[in-house]
Amino acid sequence: MTLGLRTPLARERARAQLAEKQAAQRAREKANEDDLVAFFTHAEHIDAAAEVRDAAVAAVQRTYDDTVAAAHTAQAARLRAMADRGEKVEDLAELTSLSPTEVRKALKTRPAAAPAAPTDTAAGQVAPAAEPGELAS
Repeated sequence: MTLGLRTPLARERARAQLAEKQAAQRAREKANEDDLVAFFTHAEHIDAAAEVRDAAVAAVQRTYDDTVAAAHTAQAARLRAMADRGEKVEDLAELTSLSPTEVRKALKTRPAAAPAAPTDTAAGQVAPAAEPGELAS
């Protein structure tokens, strides 16, 4: 045997080692693919959970806004009742810890009948309500 000659045994050993290496590489790539599928599936779960959270937060925000608006309307009615009994704006401001400007603003507020919510006829969705004014903190 001389250097530089290729023997069938050497070729067989080289092919076996390369085949083993390629099989290991295919196994790693398959495992990586499986892990990436699981990773992206979890990302979809996160996105779905965020959508559920956002809908719940929006519902709670609407409830809060409605409750605050109703409370402000009720506060204004109580201030009007006291003003109708002769209480001055300055006295109401002192009693309620509101500024005279806030008291005057509340006294101008009139309870409105609940109008039907306007709808976007193209999409069939209810348009967002106007932001209620704030009376007291």
